[in-house]
Amino acid sequence: MPRRLIPVKEELVHELAAIAKRTGLTLTELTETILKHAAKTLRGRDDIAEILADSTIHADITRLGGTPIPLQTLTKILQQCSQQAQTITKETANLARLIALSTKARGIEPLKGIATITKTMLPNIPVDIIEGEQEHQIIAASPHLSTPQTTQYATEIIKAILEAYEATITTNETTKGLINIKFKLKT
Repeated sequence: MPRRLIPVKEELVHELAAIAKRTGLTLTELTETILKHAAKTLRGRDDIAEILADSTIHADITRLGGTPIPLQTLTKILQQCSQQAQTITKETANLARLIALSTKARGIEPLKGIATITKTMLPNIPVDIIEGEQEHQIIAASPHLSTPQTTQYATEIIKAILEAYEATITTNETTKGLINIKFKLKT
């Protein structure tokens, strides 16, 4: 099969060369491996930008120490450790803020970043983001949000993510099983 040259930035070639050296592959082997995996993953998909954004966000979450915890387990932990619940909530919200800041710095579209980070940090809770002209809304609804500790935990995580994106919260309503936060993004 004939080879084809594709122009790429020199900085990228240097980065890949360093990675290839570290992994013991040649630059050609590394590039072919990356392209094969990309082609296999993206074949027949129309949402390529979304897939790449998701992988960037999930890489940030892993790099910064985020670990999804099943919500049923988290609910039990928060109930049994009521004295430490505030600390757990505060530390997790801080982690969510760091992940959001990293994602924001990478240029991921704000609503996409907010949605993906929120859904990852709050597994098993359906989260919807309703996009408005000027004001947007996050709705999280789940029977897992039945205790004050769990509702507070989820609310603080959402607020930390929004804070990282410099969003202004206009409404914050929480009831048993439901969180409804309206916000405006900084333009």
